[in-house]
Amino acid sequence: MGADDPVGIAERSPEAVLDFWLGRLRAPADASRENWQQAMRRWRVGPFARSTLAPNDLRVQREWCEQMHREGVERFFADPVWDTPKGILAKLIVLDQFPRSVYRGTALAYANDPVTASISRQACETDWELAHYNVIERIWMYFPLGHVEDLKLQELCVEKTARMSADLIAAAPPDRRRVNQVVGWSFVKAAIEHAETLLLFGRFPHRNAALLRPHRGGERRYLTNPARPLWSFSQPLNPGYFAVLGALHRTEDGFEEDRITRTALAGLLRATGLSSEDPASPMDIFDFAGDDVPSHRMLWRHLCLPEYAQTLERLQQLPLVADLRKAVRSHVVKAGDRSWPPRSTTPAIDVAALSALVRADGPSDPRRTGVRTEGDRDGPSTVASGPDRSPEAAPSLTRLPQLGGHFN
Repeated sequence: MGADDPVGIAERSPEAVLDFWLGRLRAPADASRENWQQAMRRWRVGPFARSTLAPNDLRVQREWCEQMHREGVERFFADPVWDTPKGILAKLIVLDQFPRSVYRGTALAYANDPVTASISRQACETDWELAHYNVIERIWMYFPLGHVEDLKLQELCVEKTARMSADLIAAAPPDRRRVNQVVGWSFVKAAIEHAETLLLFGRFPHRNAALLRPHRGGERRYLTNPARPLWSFSQPLNPGYFAVLGALHRTEDGFEEDRITRTALAGLLRATGLSSEDPASPMDIFDFAGDDVPSHRMLWRHLCLPEYAQTLERLQQLPLVADLRKAVRSHVVKAGDRSWPPRSTTPAIDVAALSALVRADGPSDPRRTGVRTEGDRDGPSTVASGPDRSPEAAPSLTRLPQLGGHFN
């Protein structure tokens, strides 16, 4: 696959996924500087990564995420080929990596982590992966271990990544040894940084805002430290996600993010001029969810489907949603930066104030964000909004899915 070749996944098969994801970097013999550069630009990790994802790469990953949502994960991967070694590796890449790009800046980016980490752990605790994968493929067996907020799995990730790095360097011919040292050591460094963060805080503080969980002791200092790892800047908030959530809160009293009701969604859609029976109405989410009550995460995946693009745009243009979107952005973007994604973001978002804004616990008018709050105890507040409140007063969005059916 050349740098200018069309990007896509021709069929739903493990080999097609690996061809897309790894490109020309399928084995240690392929580990040249040029191939690392090409691959890391797609992966957005490592010393040759770029900060933005190529549109075609994002399109491919979005199409797969959309189809997984339509079918449910179990049906999507029902073919026994996904239970072979190559199938398990490709499945891990799809579940672990694709949502991080497609649903960037929302809780959905992390929703599959318990599932992918469990699969990876089972393989790695028995050294099963050493028998079935070459050193390049093993990188993607270990990534899920570094994404989960579990210190024991972080330790396993460091151990496995260090061995992978040593094997990568040992397999490199003399003229490629240096570039593979740079790459291998960069993966080890990132694994240690992830584990160190878990050791210090028990979780990843940079996820707090996306999960609407308030900062706790020391996390604000970590988030404002200029030496903070680069990977911790990879998920700036998606204002649209939180604006729609905030509008639903204002549509129905007692609204819960994990229990979207027909009343709340129908009320919000009426404001756009859509009835529940309109073909452009996403009310079919309730039939789609079956016996389950859909969550806001499931609803957002549904709204991101191409067939609801105009509906989502109409929702975003509602004055209430538009005002909430601006207010959420004010929590994220530093003064004077009007671009999106922002070039410069607030180092430590005031999550208690953001949560009050989204959940309608603060002023009813989302544009009233001029009052400072002491919501984050560890240091002064940097963004204004909402009443004074303790971090513990803000509920969390950390309910995580189990494997089976649709991920919520």
